Amino acid sequence: VNVVLMRDMTDSMYNPASRPTVSHFRGTELVIEHIEKHWCSTLTSTDFTGRSAFRFAGDTRPRVEMVIGGKEYSADESMPNFAHLLRDVYGCYVEEHLGRGEGASYSIPGLDALTKADVTMLYLRRRALPPEQLQHVKDSLAAGKSLIAIRTASHGFDQGDKAPAGFAQWPEFDKEVLGCDYHGHTAQEQGTEVSISAAAKSHPILAGLDPTWHANGGLYNSLPLDPSTTILLTGVIMQPDRLPLPRRTRRLDPRLQIRFRQNQPYFLYVAGAEGGLFAGELPEAAGECGEVGGGEISGFSHRGTGAQRGREAK
Repeated sequence: VNVVLMRDMTDSMYNPASRPTVSHFRGTELVIEHIEKHWCSTLTSTDFTGRSAFRFAGDTRPRVEMVIGGKEYSADESMPNFAHLLRDVYGCYVEEHLGRGEGASYSIPGLDALTKADVTMLYLRRRALPPEQLQHVKDSLAAGKSLIAIRTASHGFDQGDKAPAGFAQWPEFDKEVLGCDYHGHTAQEQGTEVSISAAAKSHPILAGLDPTWHANGGLYNSLPLDPSTTILLTGVIMQPDRLPLPRRTRRLDPRLQIRFRQNQPYFLYVAGAEGGLFAGELPEAAGECGEVGGGEISGFSHRGTGAQRGREAK
């Protein structure tokens, strides 16, 4: 018998007074995770309606909406893993919107939920969207929602002449929203020496981080920055022997930047190249990194990759 469970239409008999003493809503999610692991795959009502998933009115946890473009840099595995961390450790409600299809059939359903988010996380690369879906992204930002853009999200909506006919793009997203100007990246092999910017040493989101560390991958060419943008972390490209490149070829570029619009923070974080989200990126001291959009959200974990959730039924 082929069986699938609809997650957002599922409730449980879990009592928060019982182990593991989490909220009723998190308890229901744990029951669903057990079903996914041992019984069957799951989906949400979004797969039928194209609209955001149902959420119980009494679930008041901080709301994180993840927009995941696809398999680029294993985002389809590492972001669900990170969502599990946000639910289990930081008590967040997390909804994952994973891109599906290719070409003219490409879609990221449920993006109307972004206007309900406390913070949206973007991780996609060079994707054009059906116009109504990209409009949901614009509407959420116009409503003053907080944003964490990861790595390739600086050019996430710029597919150029490869975009399917009738699809919408936002090539100026990096300049208009993030306050940077993406135009390529440096070599990845030698890695990057990351440092806390001298002007940001006391910034609360960097609390607990070592002042310097080595990271995988290279740098994005994203200068110049808008004057309203603040650099929190910088990176320097190193030679294989870990000595800095000669000054004439040395690159010092933003690794983490923040920009406030409508009193809401917009972050761009350029993570390591190998192994997915934040792999090998931050030192072990990185934990709870500050308050974003009303809930304490660790936006910069380097925990291991691998999807915790069973694959969505296609």
